[in-house]
Amino acid sequence: MTSPTPRPARRRGPREHALSTTLLTLVAPVLVLAVGVAVALSWRDALPDPVAVHWGADGADGFAPLTSFVAVLAGSAVPLHVGAWLLALLRGQAASTRRAATGMSTWFAAFLVAVMLGSLAGQRGLTSPDDAPDVGGTIALALALATGAAIVSALLVPRDRPLPATAAVPTEAARLAMGPDERVAWFRTVTARGGITVGATAVLGTAVLAVLSRSPWLLTVPAALVVLFLAMFRWDVRVDTDGLSVRSVLGLPRTVVPLSEVEQASVTHVDPLRDFGGWGWRTGTDGAVGIVLGKGEALQVEQTGGRVLVVTTPDAASAAALLNSLASRGRGTPDDG
Repeated sequence: MTSPTPRPARRRGPREHALSTTLLTLVAPVLVLAVGVAVALSWRDALPDPVAVHWGADGADGFAPLTSFVAVLAGSAVPLHVGAWLLALLRGQAASTRRAATGMSTWFAAFLVAVMLGSLAGQRGLTSPDDAPDVGGTIALALALATGAAIVSALLVPRDRPLPATAAVPTEAARLAMGPDERVAWFRTVTARGGITVGATAVLGTAVLAVLSRSPWLLTVPAALVVLFLAMFRWDVRVDTDGLSVRSVLGLPRTVVPLSEVEQASVTHVDPLRDFGGWGWRTGTDGAVGIVLGKGEALQVEQTGGRVLVVTTPDAASAAALLNSLASRGRGTPDDG
């Protein structure tokens, strides 16, 4: 058993994925955005001036010049793309961080372009923007297209290459006393109760908004949020002879840390907002990947390549001790400390 200790500052891993990170997380999304802007501007002569840019329950109720509309959308997207790229480049020791950054950047570009072109396409040939059709269907389609594009782009991100540890687990690391042939496993199912409350509020709020705005297409938003929150706020955590496995209740996302890549497991204390900026699958400012379900004790696994995985869970000390013992046994070193 060990007492909670602060997470140490982490060294950066090798930037062997700098080229793919730049192409997938920055270049490709910005290119999609640029193509969308070019297409929108090419429609200038077929659009009313100004164009409709906002819709309420009774139809279009906000208007702006085409160039202003396009400039605002593009201007809001570029900083996000650059931020996602820097996150992946500077803190992307783990492939999951690079995938998340790439998926987020791609999603935002695809969603903005789909909404922009979809809303403008319905206004081509109109003389008055007041006659612009409702964009509920456009938003639903944009959500689907953006999500699909984000998944594809994330799958294109290179995986972490196998990187077995070359050193023994430190002697001071906690161990679980085990016989040489004894088989032991540890598992927990952990739930983010606070996250579920926030998620339920968001789902209810967006559903009410869809009903009040009389836009049934917008019900796709709370439906998507239900899936997202189910995937983020309930996890099965297991330590056994395969290493550490953490899997969402939906089966995906999931991550596995093989015993061969465990340098050391320990207990730490996590504050979700301070350390990771929120709940769910997160990346900390030091590049650590966190599956954060609440405030309190967490299992911290230091991996080869400068990677760190933090999972908030009860009885993290037992999980850490078992993981250290199994990793030591796999390297032919004593597992009893």
